[in-house]
Amino acid sequence: MLFSRDPGTNFCACREYLVTFFGHTDIHGPIIPIIFYMLNKWIPEHERSFHASFILSGYGIGSFLAVIVSGSLCGTTFLGGWPSVFYIGGLSGVLWCFTCSYFMHESPDIHPRISEEEFRTIVTGLEGNKKERIQSIPWKNMILSIPLWALAIGFFGQFWLLGFFSTVHALYMGTVLKLPMSTNGILSCLPHLLRAFATCLASYPVDLLLKRQVVSKGFVRKGATVINTVVSCGAFLGITYVGRDITSTTVLFILGGVLGEFVTFGVCLAGNDIAPNLSGTVSGILNILGVFPFFVIPALVGWMTQFQNTIEEWKKVFYTTILIVSISTLIFVIFGDTDPQPWGVASVKSKSKDENTEVNETETGPKAIENSA
Repeated sequence: MLFSRDPGTNFCACREYLVTFFGHTDIHGPIIPIIFYMLNKWIPEHERSFHASFILSGYGIGSFLAVIVSGSLCGTTFLGGWPSVFYIGGLSGVLWCFTCSYFMHESPDIHPRISEEEFRTIVTGLEGNKKERIQSIPWKNMILSIPLWALAIGFFGQFWLLGFFSTVHALYMGTVLKLPMSTNGILSCLPHLLRAFATCLASYPVDLLLKRQVVSKGFVRKGATVINTVVSCGAFLGITYVGRDITSTTVLFILGGVLGEFVTFGVCLAGNDIAPNLSGTVSGILNILGVFPFFVIPALVGWMTQFQNTIEEWKKVFYTTILIVSISTLIFVIFGDTDPQPWGVASVKSKSKDENTEVNETETGPKAIENSA
């Protein structure tokens, strides 16, 4: 942010910035739960790793392009220089909104432009995916569910890693390694870009193994989480030893972040596994927990380093990150589960006018689609 010599101007500017930031965060929050809800409607289980990874790779690619484009716009006089970053970013969001509103539909059977061939392919792929209409969310059963708590803790730990790279990675490169702003921006975004490609490359064979039943969903979800944890924490531990070596630190940061999107077919899709009928709700709860590290980490870094920006002070940050991520992963591996939980698939009973009757089951698999066709 740019600051004026007038304290009143600074106060108003900071207030408006915070209001805009929190408003943007609140509006942006439902996107992830909606994505995983739509995956259950459109994508067969044995293809979800790749499709989810491909969709969410937009975060990494978008982060990289945003830094490159923003830097270029700030160096021009187009729309006043740096304000053009906000104009272009806002316009892009509006165009994206209209595009999604036109092309996206909740399920294949209500899509007006889907081809017969694609329709039948989805019907076949979703065979056996049977869901029931849930009248009320079983909050009590969810609160008492050990697999859900284990998943929530594992989710928090994995997003702690993503939060680190999104909030303080560039700060370390700029204040400790003293990199110029332009160089720092590009190097700090490389992990985001590379992890987008890495997860797409890794997710395809994962789907293939699941389809052929070579591995179980539990093995994939926990394996992806463990691999990301081991590689990231190992890289952070290495950074504490290389000191101010820019090349080694950059390589280790890239290594630590390149597998970050393994969370997609790790803890993220695990929510769909344990509660196929409540995938949107569970994903929303997990997303709330995943946002916390993005706020906590910058404050924690400021408190631990006392803004001294020395390697010794930053070691505390890295050790804390390693501890949090390792413990959360261990809990998920031991207590986590990928089998559908009773509260996530159980039939729900509701009262009719005369007696209690079981709610009619609605099917989102081939039967429902074939009937609608």
